Amino acid sequence: MNSISIASTIAMAVGLAAAFPQIVRMLSSRSANGQSIVGWGMGLVANGAMAYVNLAGFGAVLLAASNALSGTLCVVAMLLIARFGHGADGAVEAAASVESQAARSADAAREARAARVAGRTPAGVMIALILLGLGWSAATVAGAALLTESSTVTMRPRRQGISDSLMS
Repeated sequence: MNSISIASTIAMAVGLAAAFPQIVRMLSSRSANGQSIVGWGMGLVANGAMAYVNLAGFGAVLLAASNALSGTLCVVAMLLIARFGHGADGAVEAAASVESQAARSADAAREARAARVAGRTPAGVMIALILLGLGWSAATVAGAALLTESSTVTMRPRRQGISDSLMS
């Protein structure tokens, strides 16, 4: 196994590991606060481009499959953002409801849960973004090196151009 294969495998693992905590957080909090549908869409496009490079350029089926899985996670995240929006679960309904002791207790419980989630979110987001950046960089460098290494001299500019266009 050469250094490019090792870098690609690390990028695959880091990329997948960075997406899961964000999706789990959206599901558990039933909120997409702090998430960007555009950012996840860019991840989808980048994973699509990398899947093309890995499959068409190198015949690396496992790496292309990992890109497809990452792209699927991006789609799941985009659907969750569309479903939950950027508000907390039930906040609009609670504000519109008649104030009663039961409603205030439920609101207090939701606020306490949101405060616990918010207390963990900044560090979790920071770690996830660092892992995402490392995975993105490793995947881009490894993919470009693999594409260059596996292409003939005449096909290299065309394949690299297609790859760069898809990732831009």
